Amino acid sequence: MTFASGNIENPFNLTIERTGCEYEGDITASTNKSGNALSDMDARLRRWYEAGDVSGYGDVKTQETKVDPAVRNAREIPASDFRVSPNLIARVQAIWNASFFPTHVRAEPYKIHMYGPGGKFESHRDTPETDLVDVIHFVGEIATGYRAVIAVKILRQHQETPEVPANIQLQRKIKDVLMQLDTPYGILLQHQYSAGTAELNGPDAVLHAAAGDTGGDVKLLPVLIRWTASRYEFSGHDPEDYDWGKNECRADVFPMTEAHVDTVLAHIRTENARAKDEDHREPKLFVDLKGTDAEWINTQGAQPIPFYSPQFSGTSVAWLEELYNTFEHTGNESRPYEENSIYLSYAVVVLPK
Repeated sequence: MTFASGNIENPFNLTIERTGCEYEGDITASTNKSGNALSDMDARLRRWYEAGDVSGYGDVKTQETKVDPAVRNAREIPASDFRVSPNLIARVQAIWNASFFPTHVRAEPYKIHMYGPGGKFESHRDTPETDLVDVIHFVGEIATGYRAVIAVKILRQHQETPEVPANIQLQRKIKDVLMQLDTPYGILLQHQYSAGTAELNGPDAVLHAAAGDTGGDVKLLPVLIRWTASRYEFSGHDPEDYDWGKNECRADVFPMTEAHVDTVLAHIRTENARAKDEDHREPKLFVDLKGTDAEWINTQGAQPIPFYSPQFSGTSVAWLEELYNTFEHTGNESRPYEENSIYLSYAVVVLPK
């Protein structure tokens, strides 16, 4: 993980109107404040912290905000209760545009995050949002004192032509690799995106552009990955006596556009309606997409579309995870390690024209 730090050269003005946190003044960067100044600042931060709202965190899977000090122990002041002078926002935008991709962004004040002794926030990505530039980040546990952080959202500014990182050599290398693949194929992207995404971040944008240069029919769409795996413990003395064929894993990828979701929901309603009419049948909680209109339309026949991923575990949202990580022995029988999981991701899919 990469870390960066620095000081803002020029002071900026901060105004807080929240009851119990009132403040109006300039914020300056200084490494040699006197003891009294540090004491006053710590008392002010503690006052803000005690009057702030308890912070939650977004559970992408359940689409709700949760509060759990084991995950996030913090307080906050919303953007509606404070404002900063324009020079701070302009400076943040200038630093980003000069150093990162995409190079045209706007910064919006989001919250003042506050942490006291024991405060922390586990490694996470921000809840997906249209145009939001995401990055994995965390707050290490605070040993003593109080900390306040002005957070800003970095949002992409739309251009007439979608922006691609200016790395022509990398794009050519990726194109050369893709040209060796037989269509159709898919590649899971490295970033997470909200529904309806049309513009990509960093290496995903390069990959998408390179795929477009191959001459195939390029699609950008959300996908669902169903992963199943089982592994049996080897407890004998001779490896030749072990049935290695019992270790299995399988991953199926399905498109999850709005049209596909509608198809699946319609299939569930039909199956549940049939189940109600037949006493011996239970409503299905999982629909096998194979054989339905939600399966891939492959112009080459019934061959499955292969998918590739540079870093699957770090780029997909776990929507369902069922793990059995212990081996249970009863006589000669054992329960294996099992995983049955559902993930959501975005993918570039290249079909033959």
